[in-house]
Amino acid sequence: MVHQRASVFVSSVSAMLALAWAASLLRFYTRLFILKRVFWEDFVIAFGLASLTVFAAMVPVQTHYGGGYHLTNLPPSADLLKWGRAFFIAEIMYLLTLWSAKLSIGVLLLRLKLKRLYYFTILAMVMVTTALTVGFIFWLTFQCHPVGYQWDKTLQGKCVGKNAIVNSVYILSALNTATDLVFTIIPIFVIKDLNIEKRSKIWAGLTLVVGSGYVLRPYASRKPHVQI
Repeated sequence: MVHQRASVFVSSVSAMLALAWAASLLRFYTRLFILKRVFWEDFVIAFGLASLTVFAAMVPVQTHYGGGYHLTNLPPSADLLKWGRAFFIAEIMYLLTLWSAKLSIGVLLLRLKLKRLYYFTILAMVMVTTALTVGFIFWLTFQCHPVGYQWDKTLQGKCVGKNAIVNSVYILSALNTATDLVFTIIPIFVIKDLNIEKRSKIWAGLTLVVGSGYVLRPYASRKPHVQI
C-alpha cells in the first residue's frame, strides 16, 4: 500500500499558519488600539509572520510538484526541479521564522530590568542565534556552485561533500539546543526576582517558558526526500 503525506503536510501547515495569524492579529490589535504602543519585538514578530507565510505558501507548491508522494506514485504534475527550488525557498524561510521567534523573546526579555548577568547572557544568546542563522543561510545557499545546481543537476556544477554537510548539521543542532535551553531557563530566574504575588509569578513563568520552549529536532538531512 502506498502511503502519501502530501495532504497531511499541507493541512497541518495551513492549520499552524492560521493559528499564528490569529494570535499575531490579536497581539497587534492590543498593541495598536488598546495599549497604543508597539515595541521592537512586535516588529520582529511581524517579520517572522511574513517569513512563516512564505514558508507555508511553498508547501502546496512542493506537494504539487511531487513532495510527499511515493516515487512510484508521483502525480502527473511532478517536477523534481521545481520541487527542489520551492524547497530551497522554504528552508530559508523556515530558518528565518525560527530566528525571529527566538529573537522576539530575547528582545522582550532585554526590555525588562534584569540583573547584569541575565542581561548579558540573553544579549549573548541573541547575538549567537543571529550569527548562527546568518551563517547557516549562507551555508545552505552557497554549498553548491552555482547555487541552482542544488535543484538542477543538468547544470555544470559541484557541491560540498556529504561529510561536511552532516558535520555542519550536528554543530548547528548542538549550538541551537544550547541557545534554546538558555531562552527557556532564563525567564524562570527573571520571574523569580519580580515583586509580584506567587500565583502571578507561576503563571507568568509558565507563559514565558512555554513561549520559549521550542520543539527541537536535528536537521538530520540536507533535504527531505520524496516519500519512499
